[in-house]
Amino acid sequence: MHETSLHYPEHIDEFNESQLTPISSLTVEPPTIKEAPIAFECEKSDIIQVGTDHLVLGKVKRVRVNDDVYLGNYKTNIAELSPLARLAGDYSTLKTPSFPLPRKEE
Repeated sequence: MHETSLHYPEHIDEFNESQLTPISSLTVEPPTIKEAPIAFECEKSDIIQVGTDHLVLGKVKRVRVNDDVYLGNYKTNIAELSPLARLAGDYSTLKTPSFPLPRKEE
């Protein structure tokens, strides 16, 4: 994840630099990352400047979920997925251990 967040000149192949494998997407032109257990194919909706950075908004066209992290009924196996989250600045975190947070009945 760290390698893919870096800014590379246009002539540098980011897949090579990050040692990831591109595979063809089904609904959009940019490739999907083979090693990603969950991948979203998105169509750009808008780019909003926020200070010196940008917020990119998109419409999800397709979601690919590997069988080993899919429990069925639109649920993922969090223990198998072992998600990594990028926080602010140079900080990241692993979401382990997970814990339930029941919703209140309406």
